[in-house]
Amino acid sequence: MNIGQFLHGLIKENSRKSEFPRVTIQDFLRSFYDIGIDPILPVFALEGDKPKITSIAILQDDKYVGERPADEILFFNLLKTPIKDKWLEVTIPMAPFEQYIEKEVNIHQRKEVLHTAFNILKTKSRTTLIDKENLHFETKLSLEVDLFELSEKVLLEKPEVVKLIEKEVEKKLTAQYEEILEQLQEQNAGRILLDMELYIGLTKRMEN
Repeated sequence: MNIGQFLHGLIKENSRKSEFPRVTIQDFLRSFYDIGIDPILPVFALEGDKPKITSIAILQDDKYVGERPADEILFFNLLKTPIKDKWLEVTIPMAPFEQYIEKEVNIHQRKEVLHTAFNILKTKSRTTLIDKENLHFETKLSLEVDLFELSEKVLLEKPEVVKLIEKEVEKKLTAQYEEILEQLQEQNAGRILLDMELYIGLTKRMEN
């Protein structure tokens, strides 16, 4: 096996596990020829004697214009392919939940943020060209997730609390996407307006 075959197998395995968007030659050419949709490629580095994906190469047409960190791979995956059984961690403000926290728990150790963790059950995304002349796109992204962990004991039996978590996580993820997309625009990689919907279910683990 030569290095090209090895890297092809590594990319294929990472795509199968949703660790990186699928980037076969057919996928690359489709992105290359689609209006305003620029391809991405994995960047490898050696850790010891093993290659590892360390960042995301951003291309404009067939030219390398920059990189994004590897910890943003999930954000690219969500826009490019259906995802399931992936872990998603989001930190949101504590303030909106103060009235819904069990007051006797950790009252002197209360943090300003609430750490949440979800298992992604299902995703759906659709990108539409809304301004051909200026290459403006609108992407609708919906996520169905199970809530697995919270850093505080929030009164989850209240429906309004679940809705509030959905709202705050949507805001945080949208802000993260906007930051990424703004920086991609600076690299001339297109403009996308994001419309996100999040649906949260409570697992038995959280209910107990």
